[in-house]
Amino acid sequence: MRTARLALSLMLPLGVVLAACTNGDKDDTDDTDNVNDDTGGSTGGDEIDQDGDGFTEDEDCDDLDADVNPDASETCDGVDNDCDGEIDEGVMDTYYDDADGDGFGDPSSSVDACEALTGTVPNSNDCDDSDSTIYPGAEELCDGIDNNCDGVVDEDLTSQSWYADSDGDGYGDADDSVEACEQPTGYVDNDWDCDDGDSGEPVHVSGDGTTWSKKFAPAPDTASDTAWETGGTGAPASGAGTVDDPFAYIQEGINAADVCVFVFDGTYNEDINFNGKDITVTGVDGADNTTIQGTGSAPVVTFESGESSNAVLDGFTITGGMGDVQVDTQTSNCFSTYTCTTTTYTYRGGGIFAKDSSPTLQNLIVDSNTLPDYSYTEVSQVEFTYIYSFGGGGYFENSSSVLDSIWWVGNSADVGGGIYADDDSAISAKHNGFIQNSAATGGGSTTAGSFTATNSIWSHNTSNEDGSSYGGAGHDSVDGLFSATNITMAGNDGMAGAYIGATATGSIVNSILVENDSGASIDGASGSSVSLSYSNVYNSLGDSYGSGVSDATGTDGNISDDPLFTAWSDDGDFSDDDLTLGSGSPAIDAGSTVSAYDDADGTRNDMGAYGGPQGEW
Repeated sequence: MRTARLALSLMLPLGVVLAACTNGDKDDTDDTDNVNDDTGGSTGGDEIDQDGDGFTEDEDCDDLDADVNPDASETCDGVDNDCDGEIDEGVMDTYYDDADGDGFGDPSSSVDACEALTGTVPNSNDCDDSDSTIYPGAEELCDGIDNNCDGVVDEDLTSQSWYADSDGDGYGDADDSVEACEQPTGYVDNDWDCDDGDSGEPVHVSGDGTTWSKKFAPAPDTASDTAWETGGTGAPASGAGTVDDPFAYIQEGINAADVCVFVFDGTYNEDINFNGKDITVTGVDGADNTTIQGTGSAPVVTFESGESSNAVLDGFTITGGMGDVQVDTQTSNCFSTYTCTTTTYTYRGGGIFAKDSSPTLQNLIVDSNTLPDYSYTEVSQVEFTYIYSFGGGGYFENSSSVLDSIWWVGNSADVGGGIYADDDSAISAKHNGFIQNSAATGGGSTTAGSFTATNSIWSHNTSNEDGSSYGGAGHDSVDGLFSATNITMAGNDGMAGAYIGATATGSIVNSILVENDSGASIDGASGSSVSLSYSNVYNSLGDSYGSGVSDATGTDGNISDDPLFTAWSDDGDFSDDDLTLGSGSPAIDAGSTVSAYDDADGTRNDMGAYGGPQGEW
């Protein structure tokens, strides 16, 4: 205390010091006095508070700075402001190294500081701090890198499948692919190769987009059968079947191939025969650009040597066929002393002829194949001729063919204008259109065996025998089973849109059968069996149901209302029709409630050809 007092006396004016010394009650040796200095701090004992912040020097970690004491708030200044032994705790910011200088920091390298140090930034958003082109907001490039640091690689960019081309023929293996934005070495952008271990497959056929035709002589064994007509320039030159030196004729390709044939755009005037080969013949430029124009003396395409489902015809327009002709001559005694001769000509399959075979037919247009109408001629009193025809577009005998995405348009025959299938056949059709075909019976299709149809259309077909409406204008089931799911029959013209024969069975679900011009939308012979559920059978022109089929309206989900197609006119021309369901159609969400029938978008089945899980076509 003596030292403290001396210091205090030296600080005070002389008059004040003298006054203190004359105090008679206490002298300057009394250590019990507590003298306060002019700062208000105590100078007695351990109570010294030099900075006047309310904390003595034994409590204060810096008693010369009033802003430093145990009650002070820590500020970012490199000082222990709150005297807790830590400096700038809780008030520093974290800064991240930005090695590539793109303004975004490396989350794995950081420092805490009061302000950003050189080479640091206040964010940790960079996903690659070694590359200045990679940062949040950067342009995403198709390079297998997450350029914009959003956790997704090459999003929203044109990444595509690339297929291995092991044999180097320019065609890829569908079973060996990668996804990439740029073409990897050894890969191509198509999956067309049918044998990636053999550069000789596929075999190539190209007409160079030209049209040519073969001239047939009356007798097929004459020398003139080899003559060709191409505007006086001779037949197209034929090569070796390679991509650089293709065959000119499809039949050459079939004869040479073991696995597949690629046919490029053009019109090929020939009739072809698979000759028992289970190969794939593909019009690579599609049916709109690749046509097989028949010679007019046979079916355009023939399968009659046990071909299986592995025999595939894909991507052609097939037109101008005359069908396979069977000639049967019978003689009998007549008029006592005379012999009568009856000759029967039976034409089968104008566009496609399949007997004892089950090819896969897909992505085809079978158009304008015309077989002769039925006729009976008395050549003389003892000579008679009959003509019959079956399957203008296609004929199937003892066949289990698959028909996928085929338009049968403008074909004609005596029975089955679009197609005919016999009682030993089991035909499956999906996404087929039977349009503007004609026949005495079964304008669109006639079957005697099993016929399963899904998501298919029959429209503007006609059936007429000897001037009288007969059979099913859309479909006629002579025998067997007609199983239809999500089909549409509209605007056909005959005794019925669909007709079920006396020994046939019809099972129809989720379908629309409407507006048959000359009779009911559905009818059947006495003894037929017809089951309808969740279907719309309607005919503003007459009866919805014929006398041979019980009216099912109001039962099993069946209705009878105008389906309100998107575009429809009963003018016999399908080109201006759109049989999708328009707004407000009663057939929307009116099909079966069973989830297996739901539309592709997961909603309840829409009736008609564009409803159900396969309705998008």
